[in-house]
Amino acid sequence: MITITVDTEVLFIIHTLQKAGFEAYIVGGAVRDILLAVDDDSISVTDFDFTTNAK
Repeated sequence: MITITVDTEVLFIIHTLQKAGFEAYIVGGAVRDILLAVDDDSISVTDFDFTTNAK
């Protein structure tokens, strides 16, 4: 199992959208960098992209 730590601001955006009934996910390079950072503490993720079904 992989445990991932994400900034509070990122979680706030996702939870806000989900509480409003929408789906929200982190996508793109942030996901790649988070997965690479599991074994390399020198990788820092600072740019997050989201996808959502909110219109």
